[in-house]
Amino acid sequence: MKKYLCEKSKLYDEIEKARECLYKSIEENDDKDRILLNSEILDKLIVDYLKVCNKINEKSLG
Repeated sequence: MKKYLCEKSKLYDEIEKARECLYKSIEENDDKDRILLNSEILDKLIVDYLKVCNKINEKSLG
């Protein structure tokens, strides 16, 4: 499987931080609204990351 060219980008680091926050919220039994918010933040960051990587990979192939 081809690695994304932007794997170690700042956005990738933000995804790791958001994932840690989500896991911490779950472990600490935060209220469901906080867990949902952390989940939505993580989802948005992943989508943004994949869009950026897709553009970079298209340019490298094109």
